[in-house]
Amino acid sequence: MPHETTPSTFWHYTDAHGLYGIVTSSLLRFGDANFLNDRTERVYGEKLLASVLAEEVANDASGATARAQHILGSRSWPDRLYVCSFSGTDESISQWQRYGADGAGYCIGFDPRKLDELFDEDGISRDVMLYDVDQQRQLIREAIHAGMRSLQRAEEKRRAGGGYMADALFADIDIEQAKLRLKNPYFHDEKEWRYFLRIIVEDDPDDDDEDLDAWTEHYSVRGAYVKPYLELPRAVPSASGKKLPIVRVICGPKLDGEFAAATTRRFLRTHGYRVPVESSALAEIWR
Repeated sequence: MPHETTPSTFWHYTDAHGLYGIVTSSLLRFGDANFLNDRTERVYGEKLLASVLAEEVANDASGATARAQHILGSRSWPDRLYVCSFSGTDESISQWQRYGADGAGYCIGFDPRKLDELFDEDGISRDVMLYDVDQQRQLIREAIHAGMRSLQRAEEKRRAGGGYMADALFADIDIEQAKLRLKNPYFHDEKEWRYFLRIIVEDDPDDDDEDLDAWTEHYSVRGAYVKPYLELPRAVPSASGKKLPIVRVICGPKLDGEFAAATTRRFLRTHGYRVPVESSALAEIWR
């Protein structure tokens, strides 16, 4: 799998309410992956996984892959996955339309390295989304093989009288994590990067793993739906005098550029951010 170079800036498209909330709270929203805006995304990943699994089963004369498929398919792990999305590009017409209030929003630039440091304490990881079908199939295939190795270790421990569940859980997570990096090639212009937070939802209060009770889940209205999210990082930067690593803000192409830049610049400075603020280069062609 080829390595994707991290861009110098991560971009987050949002509306005026989003800009205001991010700057004043020093927090970012991580939405539950089960309630993403693009409902077809999970369907696409499921179909591709099923296709690659069928090939692997057909090519494995030993039957081991078929047994693994049956074991993993019979389990439902009690976990929640939350994601926060960024883009590697700052002037995407489709993203202004989808996420930036149809051009009347804002695009906030962040320093990726400092975001990594900020989220590290909460155990948040990040990865790049894949749009190339050949790369997607390779990723799924590698995840299946890694999952099978985890299951093999689990079976060996079970036969030896040791643990089983942990290794079996990791097998399922290998595949689930890979599946969540898959997006339909039609969305390739988004150049999306995601931060992931997985929380195990435990019923046992004596379990040492940190569960959902240790987090505060919020809800917001999105159209006709109420959707859950977390506000992160938990160690709010502003509480220690620090800020989110915002490095630049672009005002949407549908806005009055001069007015929007002036008010945004003043707003940011009031909250301790002295960063470049400019109008979108797409303003001249926006319709």
